[in-house]
Amino acid sequence: MNQSHLSLFRFATQLICLFSLLWLSSCCTQRLSRAQDDFNNFEEKYKEIQLELSDKESIPYQGFFEDAYEDVQSALGKKSCLEQDYLLADAYLIKALCEFRLDIYDKSRNSANKAITEYFDMESKGLSFQMERKKLAQILLIQLDIEQGGKELKTFYSSGNKNYDQAKSYHLLSIYDQSATDQAKLEEAISEMEDFKSSVEGNNPLAIALISSQLAGLKIWSDGISKFWESKAAGATMTRQQLNAYIDEEEKHLLPRKKELLEELESLLTPDQATRWVKWWDDRI
Repeated sequence: MNQSHLSLFRFATQLICLFSLLWLSSCCTQRLSRAQDDFNNFEEKYKEIQLELSDKESIPYQGFFEDAYEDVQSALGKKSCLEQDYLLADAYLIKALCEFRLDIYDKSRNSANKAITEYFDMESKGLSFQMERKKLAQILLIQLDIEQGGKELKTFYSSGNKNYDQAKSYHLLSIYDQSATDQAKLEEAISEMEDFKSSVEGNNPLAIALISSQLAGLKIWSDGISKFWESKAAGATMTRQQLNAYIDEEEKHLLPRKKELLEELESLLTPDQATRWVKWWDDRI
């Protein structure tokens, strides 16, 4: 396993706005269209830069998405206009995606929930919209749980030395529980992504988003194992042999999932994309 330094750089989640908004004459719609275009352009640039970075480097992604965020907030300032054009849900979704990229997780979750509420409302009224948009908002909510798990992992181990018992308790609650009956928070989020897959069958962009999010979760899990291993130096109650056996058992659960997900990802990408992204993930988990 790659026991790299814990790095909370943004993962390649492939969360791309799947919209083709009509270019209407109203100012709010123009702002929303510009926000959508900016987000998509920045997302592509972001991914290209990400491929060139080492595991310890991070992207100053805030500078990429601030313009799109400003535009979508401006569009939402004329909410009645968006409601009239049935674009309010789309605006909330673009806002949620920008907030996700800007690490404003609480606001992103709130915006994603608003988008889902609006999509369900449109659905109940028989209004047509691209179902992928609602699913993207739902995927984003689970991705936020995964990203939050990564932040909590970093906070836990950076808040002072942890002994083995503290590290194990945290790991079982937040990262992974080897028991057959319980699931840690991160493990549960990864499983939710797996359960969601059947609803996006045949939709490559959303399927790629799901798999990439699961791989992001495995990266955090891998980092959690590394940090858990390091805690042995602070007074483990297990012998070295027992600790090695525990870590080996943990990896028996993680590594097959990694292999399966990388194979799934490879099957959905072009040969050139597969060569680059499969290696990118393989090097980091």
